[in-house]
Amino acid sequence: NDDALLAAAKTLTCEPKYLRANYQILSARRILKDVSIRPEKLCRLKVYCFDKEYSFTAPSGCKLIDVLESSDIAIESRCRHGACGWCRCRLLKGSVAVYDNDKLRAADKMVGYIHACGAVLIGDVELAIDY
Repeated sequence: NDDALLAAAKTLTCEPKYLRANYQILSARRILKDVSIRPEKLCRLKVYCFDKEYSFTAPSGCKLIDVLESSDIAIESRCRHGACGWCRCRLLKGSVAVYDNDKLRAADKMVGYIHACGAVLIGDVELAIDY
C-alpha cells in the first residue's frame, strides 16, 4: 500500500531527490483515487503551440507530458517531475489533477500555468504552449 511505501522511504539514508520519480507514482495513485478517474474515458485536448493548433483525444489518467509527446507536440522538458519548469504550459480551459510535489511557482499558478510533467488528465482540456 502507498502509505507503507512512503513510511519505508522515510527510513532510507539517501536524499529525497533520488526518490522523487517513485514518489510521483505514489502521488499519481492517490490522485486517481481522489478524483475518481475513469481510465476508459477519452479526454479531448486542444493545444495551441506557436502558430499551430492540434486537436486529439487521450485516455483520462495519462500524464499530460506523455500525451503531448506521443502526439508529436514539441514540449521542452528536463527533470520530468515538476521541479525545473521547462514543460510549463498554460491551461486555458478544463482541469487536470496535479501531483502534490509539483514545484510550480505561485505567480505561475495565478495566471494559469501548469507543468505538463506534473499533471494528469481528468477531463477535456485546452492548452497553450507559448515559449
